[in-house]
Amino acid sequence: GRMPVFALCPAIGDVDILMASELMEGGRAIMRGFVTPGRTTMIASTHRIPAVAEKIVPGDGRANGPEVIEAMGIAADKVVAFDMETVAKDAGSVISSSLLGALAGSGALPFPRESYEGVIRASGRGVEASLRAFNDACDIAEGKTAVPVLPPEPVKEKPALVVPDKLQKKWAKLETRVAALPAPAQE
Repeated sequence: GRMPVFALCPAIGDVDILMASELMEGGRAIMRGFVTPGRTTMIASTHRIPAVAEKIVPGDGRANGPEVIEAMGIAADKVVAFDMETVAKDAGSVISSSLLGALAGSGALPFPRESYEGVIRASGRGVEASLRAFNDACDIAEGKTAVPVLPPEPVKEKPALVVPDKLQKKWAKLETRVAALPAPAQE
């Protein structure tokens, strides 16, 4: 019954629907207080694009994705989260199409699915691919289709290292020094 207010600069604790195009973007919104239990529907793609802070850490500096997804369930009233980037790519489209589909499928707004599809058609650009991504994401958000499961990434084997004979002693000394470092710094 209220007139909707769309904001790029929302007030903390005053957000009804929060959309995040990447997992950590959703996590940062939670940390900043924009996601509120009993109020916020959170729609987030679970794919990862490492932030600068994650890239500069020696070794693997990525934040724990499953912990962020768990925090979404605690912080939000309703959560729609799956890999919307892959859904979009599989449809030959871009993530905005699958985000819109997830929004439609969430039921957070009082618009029928056909009205969203009409907006996509009216754009006149990439209509068929956008509709495919929209419909696939909408079906997932509505629970009509299972969330796509990606195969695990193959374990990368360490490349064979060839050390010239004249550098063997120095190399062994370096390996000993590295082994003495704390595990997170060894990589």
